[in-house]
Amino acid sequence: MQKTTDTLNDSLSVHPGWGKMFQHAQKELRLQSLFDSWRTTPSNRLYLEDLRNDLYALTDPELTIPFISKCAKSVNPFTFGCFSLLFWTSPCIKTALKNCEDYSILMSTPIHLQSQTMDNGDIEIWFIDNETTHHSPTVTHLGTLLYILTLSEMLQRLIDHPVPPLAIELVSPEFTDKQLDTIRHISNVSLSTNKTQNKLCVPHELLQIGNPYYDEEVYHSQLDLVRAKASALKKNDIITNIFKYLDSMRDLTTVSAETTANYLAMSVRTLNRKLNNQNTSYRDVLTNYRIEKSLRLLSDNSLNVTEIAFQLGFGDVSSFSRAFKGWTGTTPLKLRNT
Repeated sequence: MQKTTDTLNDSLSVHPGWGKMFQHAQKELRLQSLFDSWRTTPSNRLYLEDLRNDLYALTDPELTIPFISKCAKSVNPFTFGCFSLLFWTSPCIKTALKNCEDYSILMSTPIHLQSQTMDNGDIEIWFIDNETTHHSPTVTHLGTLLYILTLSEMLQRLIDHPVPPLAIELVSPEFTDKQLDTIRHISNVSLSTNKTQNKLCVPHELLQIGNPYYDEEVYHSQLDLVRAKASALKKNDIITNIFKYLDSMRDLTTVSAETTANYLAMSVRTLNRKLNNQNTSYRDVLTNYRIEKSLRLLSDNSLNVTEIAFQLGFGDVSSFSRAFKGWTGTTPLKLRNT
């Protein structure tokens, strides 16, 4: 039974489709029902903390990875409503992934997607967590893995012929060799751990493959629904509004918590409280924005690295390069030459 409470908002919430996947995996593995106390937000989204708690309530740790894998394998065109229908009826793989990036807030408010096109045409989808390690996170390494495996499964379903395993990189080193082997066996992916970012790598040769399920009428009808739902969520999302303010600035040299709070018509104290409620801080939001913005700017070869460093609020290129390497494991110049 799901319980609705007016004290919750859509921050740290996820699409109810994740709950359907939990229930499917529970039945497949014949687990005792744990999923009877989920709270919902006023817009009928699930509170992420409840799903996290249920995942960690599994009595046998050996079942955790099979459970996650079963969840991902159960995804279908109706799991996430208009979002998954949009994905399944997109003209091609590249468009489907672009829509995932643009409207990822529907899937999960704490994790958003950022794509990076490499020189060889491959695309990396980065799964960026808004939360900070200074808090007790609602998004865990298991939740992030579930998200990545689910998108990988959705992608492979659109291709009507066998494909090589998709490469997944994970930040967390907390997976055993046995667990990684289980995931590889079930999900047709290759995995590496202890990386700087969580990402799914999609080879360029897959991107232009036509979708056998493409339906122009269904696609455009679902696109309208997805845009409306995403817009409603973003309107009240504090992090999205901070990003909007930062986007309006020519560069970040003068931005601060004070200028951001003033733009949002609130005090710094209120801003910090709202961010704390989402398990993050102004500093961490600014860092995530810089990561995303740097990837976008570096993809524009007309901009040199000095200009990019200035736009992101760094005093010199060396400071930007050090920060960027800490975020990604590589330097801006090396990324451009990849």
